[in-house]
Amino acid sequence: METLNNKKQRPALLTVVGILSFVGLGYRILTGIINAAMGTVTSSIAPFMQEVFENEADISDAPEPIQKLIEGVFDAITKLLENISGIYITIVLLSVVALLGVIMMWQLKKTGFYLYAAARVLIILVPFIFIGYNLISIVWFSSGLIFAVLFIILYALNLKEMS
Repeated sequence: METLNNKKQRPALLTVVGILSFVGLGYRILTGIINAAMGTVTSSIAPFMQEVFENEADISDAPEPIQKLIEGVFDAITKLLENISGIYITIVLLSVVALLGVIMMWQLKKTGFYLYAAARVLIILVPFIFIGYNLISIVWFSSGLIFAVLFIILYALNLKEMS
């Protein structure tokens, strides 16, 4: 007698997006751990950078809008350097949550989508949380936004196949 297999087949798009996510999130977790570990060294540079800007950088001849832009960039860089370990630890933890979501979607569980989407949204908000609203956080946010939205949409297209 033949046995009927009622198990749902994973759609090809979900398989491809899942594999890309496994690779991307694995890379993000690995590099995040390395960056968090190196952050203790990097954060020690922040006071030096601040001192250089305050004592060595003479921008008094520049127009006022340029002065404000340069000051804002230096402040953002200083905040970034001071918080680099926290930023990458947060990114690693959120990436692990996103990876759990991908594993759940791989098993055709709809809950994984919501877990993944929430983690990805939080990941792109990390720069604003740690360094505030400035040019660096906007660039960082924008670069992460494209892939986050793309992958959330690609996974959303497979929601009907998940239970």
